[in-house]
This record gives sequence, C-alpha cells and structure tokens, in this order.
Amino acid sequence: ESAEGYGSAPGNDKVFKYSCSYEAEAIDYFIANGGTKDGPIDGGVAIFAAGNSAAPLPAYPAAYEPCIAVAAFSPSLRPAYYSDYGIGIDVVAPGGESLLYYNGSIISTVPPLPSSGALYAGMQGTSMACPMVSGVAALGLSYAKQLGKRYTAKEFRSLLLSSTNEPYLKGAISYVDENGRQHRVNYENYKGKLGAGYIDAYKLLLQIEGTPCKVVKVGETTEIELRSYFGEG
Repeated sequence: ESAEGYGSAPGNDKVFKYSCSYEAEAIDYFIANGGTKDGPIDGGVAIFAAGNSAAPLPAYPAAYEPCIAVAAFSPSLRPAYYSDYGIGIDVVAPGGESLLYYNGSIISTVPPLPSSGALYAGMQGTSMACPMVSGVAALGLSYAKQLGKRYTAKEFRSLLLSSTNEPYLKGAISYVDENGRQHRVNYENYKGKLGAGYIDAYKLLLQIEGTPCKVVKVGETTEIELRSYFGEG
C-alpha cells in the first residue's frame, strides 16, 4: 500500500516495467484479478505513496499510470512541505507535518522503540497519507457490500478520485528543515498539481449510496442546478 522509490517522472512507465518487471507485473495482476466473485469489486485498486522529496513529480511505483499516487497535506489543508507533487499525483490525504505544527504528526505503528518499548510513534510522510486513502477505499467497498452493489476496478477508482475537495492554496511559509537549510513555500505554485484534491470519505459513501452531494461555502449564496442531479423531471 505505501512503498516508495524507483525514481520518478510519469512517462517512464516503460523504464519501470523493464527495471522493476516483477513489481510492475504484480501490480498489473492485482488490478486485473483483485476482488472476489461475490465481492463489491471486480479487480483491484493499487494505491501508493508519492514520495517525500518535495519533487515536482511522484516517485515510482506511485507514478506508474495504473496506480493511484497519494501526496500529503498538513493540518492546515495545505500541501506538506516534503510531499512530491505535480503531474502524476492523483489524490491528497493527511500525512502530518511535525516540523511546522506542534502535535502535527500522524500516529503510526512502529517496531518496539528501544527507549520505551512503545509500539506507536508520531510520524510524517506520504507513507502516512497513503493508508488514509486505502482506508477510505476499504470503507467505501464495505458500504457497497452492505448495499449489495458491485463495481469494476475502473468504476470504483473513478468514484474514489471524484470524492475529493479542493486544498487551501493561498499564502506562503518559510521554514528551516532538519538540516538547517532555509526554505520558502509558495502554496499557489501547487495549483493544478495535487490531482483531484484531498480525499473525502463522506463524499465517497454518499456517491456509493446514490445521494447527490454538493459543497457550498459558508456565508455565501450559492445556486445549484438540480437538473444535473435529478434530470429534467
């Protein structure tokens, strides 16, 4: 669910399939043959972490076109400073940002810590964001199973990636990284580079249920064209 590495740059799928042929073959096999005969999905949805190099392209295998590449956002709903972004990103999810926010990390399971034996620790990264999307997908499939609905992998992928909201991309921030280097992030530079936006579990459940969902801004008057939801009648 959350492996990273093998370079970057969408468009290098042929290189990835050549240099990492077993992994590419396994992903292709899962997408084609995942699910069960009486389950809610025919096929599989492969979800991978985009990478933590702040690069303008996701890393492989996330960048592999059949996969869903997950970038990370911070507690402020802005892209996390470390997250890869750009063409090839499909969706964004909470990844934590402990460098800029107090208690801004994601609690994750870890091997027993030598100092305390604890099995949990605060972490940040697209490897924290990836299982968020996997969890939302699993929740949606569980609800589909409950309702007796079944999807192809392509149909469910489309539902998942349309169950999103726009991230907050205004302003800028300056920070000093773990190596003492100064950085400045202009959030407007991320426009159009975060895929469909950040994942929304509630929207996915409503879509599976068949209930129209429209987000409107608090304090603003919004007109909604109902025919797009209910037809001419």
